[in-house]
Amino acid sequence: SASRAAAHKGRAPLHDRLTMRRTRAEDRCFVQAPPERVFAVLLVVDQYAEWWPRSFRPSVLSPHGPGSVVQASVAGSKIACRIASADAPHRVGVEYIAGSHRGRGEWALTPRGGGTEVIYAFDAEPHGPVARLLSHFVDFAAIHSQHMKGVLAGLRQATSEGARLIDT
Repeated sequence: SASRAAAHKGRAPLHDRLTMRRTRAEDRCFVQAPPERVFAVLLVVDQYAEWWPRSFRPSVLSPHGPGSVVQASVAGSKIACRIASADAPHRVGVEYIAGSHRGRGEWALTPRGGGTEVIYAFDAEPHGPVARLLSHFVDFAAIHSQHMKGVLAGLRQATSEGARLIDT
């Protein structure tokens, strides 16, 4: 009816009005390698397929170092992230630019006891009406952390003493 149309005129579309819960997760591990080695492995995105879980099927859209873009399939959803910043050998900033979330991640590398404490902090907003709605019912942070277990295990292996050195 005309009155219903008038009531909706000027209102944002429903998907813009859906509230959401941010997704924040922090995952960590200890790696028996110096921060310089871990940092180097994190920046060589064209070798992620060698140590990321196979199910992620990572593909490199633009390789090597800051500005690099990687696409992956996580839990049936495609994501893309860019290496946004690099502060050798302490931090690597990641920007999530496509997929169900938009936001940032950060690898923090701290020397500890002959190795490196690795912390990955993820802070992003659900993107799109379905992800926004699901954010009220699905624990995206727990799902993210579950997937990060495989990434961190792969990072430990990729930086181990017997692993092939990354050519940077």
